Amino acid sequence: MLSDLISDLKSNLTTASGGCYLTDAQASRVVERALPLLCADLDRIWELAADGSVSPAMEGQVRELWLLRSLMNAYRLMMAQTAANHSWKSDAEGSSADRKQEPTNWKNLLEVTGKEYGAAVSRRNPAYADPDTVEMDYIGGFAERGSLGCYDPDPEPCSCSSTRRF
Repeated sequence: MLSDLISDLKSNLTTASGGCYLTDAQASRVVERALPLLCADLDRIWELAADGSVSPAMEGQVRELWLLRSLMNAYRLMMAQTAANHSWKSDAEGSSADRKQEPTNWKNLLEVTGKEYGAAVSRRNPAYADPDTVEMDYIGGFAERGSLGCYDPDPEPCSCSSTRRF
């Protein structure tokens, strides 16, 4: 499931030349980091195994929410990467590029996707009746292999090192 979601994410972030704005490692990272946020928003727990499978099985609508949350992470990353872009003009070649608007473009995509995600989460989880609630990132947790995605002052050791629980 993970590799399919990464492929879908990359197909949503293609450049004019057909490439992707993100490297494979970045795409994998934004998808994996979206899962604990999705779990917090839907008040459910999914486990991401080392082979990329998720348990319990995700229904198609939840997978789409995971993709939307991953896109939000990717847009934030692209905003950060393009923040220092500037305009340039070459008189000799007669070419120019206005790259100052790139962070704003990514921000606009983030806002639209965030509203869509918030509305969808609000429909699935009545605890989040206000779509603006999900705009806050879940920052109280951590993720390690075999650990829960929330703070536990008395953690129990886990023998399975190939599963990440969120």
